[in-house]
Amino acid sequence: KVAIEEYLKDKRKKIKLETYLSRKSLLNKNTKDWFLLPIEEITYDMVIKLIDNLRTSDSHKYDVARFLSQVFDLQIKKRSISVNPAEGVAQKPERNDELVAMSSLEVKKLLNYTQKISHDWHSIFFLTYQLGLRSGEGLGLKFSDIDWENNMVNIRRAWKKKQKNYGLPKNGKHRKIPMNSQVKSFINFVDEETKKRK
Repeated sequence: KVAIEEYLKDKRKKIKLETYLSRKSLLNKNTKDWFLLPIEEITYDMVIKLIDNLRTSDSHKYDVARFLSQVFDLQIKKRSISVNPAEGVAQKPERNDELVAMSSLEVKKLLNYTQKISHDWHSIFFLTYQLGLRSGEGLGLKFSDIDWENNMVNIRRAWKKKQKNYGLPKNGKHRKIPMNSQVKSFINFVDEETKKRK
């Protein structure tokens, strides 16, 4: 416990208050079983067991192992111990940036549910899926974008989340997408419902 307190005291002026409090909580919560042990009695196997027994995400386990290693490194500098029992334990989790699209069954479930509860975004979900739009393009659709004569939908704008306004679609160009019968019927239905509410 003393080693953690010394580590936190050392870090206090070097990191933001929120980071300090988060790190303090993380270390104290996960090492409370060690508080009465002399630091030189903590072994590599004990560190491995502690990390393996954490019921949390790999990134959280990585953080705990990394901070423990820093605690022990400080004690090596202070000559309280000669070996860091947490050295090499922290293994950075592999990032999985692969985006997985919803299956057609999942999309149907989503659309059925949003329709059933009359969710405000049902029409955007439906059109985005049916037309293969990016989400910002779905948010940018207007009735004036519908070319009824040629059965086309003009994609002229997209909502830009960072700028918090509308701009050109991602590729910087307008495009036209043909309407299938489902889209045409749906847009007609939404148009009629909108007129009834006015």
